[in-house]
Amino acid sequence: MECAIKLLDLADKRWSSDPSLSRRYVELAWRLKTKFNLRFSREVKMHFCKRCFTIWRPGETCRVRIRDGVLTVTCLNCNRVYRLPLPAKR
Repeated sequence: MECAIKLLDLADKRWSSDPSLSRRYVELAWRLKTKFNLRFSREVKMHFCKRCFTIWRPGETCRVRIRDGVLTVTCLNCNRVYRLPLPAKR
């Protein structure tokens, strides 16, 4: 689990200089996760696109919208849309 998190950190640091290397790091972290049946936390999962392995940077690589209690994240690389319900206010 630690190696996968380190790879995601490296991917985040490398994004501005080499986006293809960053995608490769995310892909390797995903392969480690699936091979060893690891589980990423919700925060970790929401840092990259599961289809194209692009690190999400709001405004650069993804668009984030909140509407009617739903968080919508659109990947600008592959146009995949992720919708997450937000907790209701009490």
